[in-house]
Amino acid sequence: MKRGQVTLFIIFGIVILLVVGIVFFIRSESLKSSLGIQVGQEIIPLQLRPVKDSIDSCIKEVSLDALQLMGLQGGYIEIPQDNLPRGPVNKFSNSLEILDGLETSYWFYETSNGIQTLQVPSKEEMQNQLNNYVNNNLNFCLENLSSFTETGYEISFSNNIETKSTIHNNFVEVSVNYPIDVSLKDVNKLINSHYVKVDVPLGYLYEASIDILNTANSNYYLENSTLDILSIYDEIPYNGQSFNCVPRVWIKSDVEKNLRSILQ
Repeated sequence: MKRGQVTLFIIFGIVILLVVGIVFFIRSESLKSSLGIQVGQEIIPLQLRPVKDSIDSCIKEVSLDALQLMGLQGGYIEIPQDNLPRGPVNKFSNSLEILDGLETSYWFYETSNGIQTLQVPSKEEMQNQLNNYVNNNLNFCLENLSSFTETGYEISFSNNIETKSTIHNNFVEVSVNYPIDVSLKDVNKLINSHYVKVDVPLGYLYEASIDILNTANSNYYLENSTLDILSIYDEIPYNGQSFNCVPRVWIKSDVEKNLRSILQ
């Protein structure tokens, strides 16, 4: 047999293997679908799928609430408490009060005694806070499952919810270990684990925010811009000279107001 013929047979063999592999894969996926299987999850009977879908929907909804709160508050669901509460002595504190009851954390700030402090949450901290939020709030959403009991389902929950989340660049994975026993007539299933994927680019936004912070701190952008403003605007008593004998007077509250307006 010539070398060309051998090569041809090898190519045919590879093609046949690929075709057989694809056929088996398609049949496997079709069988999984018919049985109510989801990759990486438990086998759920079709009769119980509506309940399982509602559970997953609740996990996704609660996770989204947590991620939105995290986005509003600088990566924190629970902002670290400042040693000295915000007040006359500590006007700025470690967070900015946007609205009454809504704050966002500073990643870099100066304490009341003049110590410059970094307050950047790690991914592990963010994941832990997300886990705790889901653990503490999931049952409030799952109360809506009571509508299934009115149509013949029997649903019972265990006591402990254990959530594990992973922040990726373009999405967040949320896995919940929460045994839920679901029955409908003679069909019964103890559903132990639940998984959802939330399409929020949190990892990418986190890395971009750190880059912005590092650039601002290394180039002193805000400090240099403020110095320029102080030296340019006549409304701010910073430096300069006067050629008349009349002393100039500034009102502190007006200076603060003008400086805020100019900086903005």
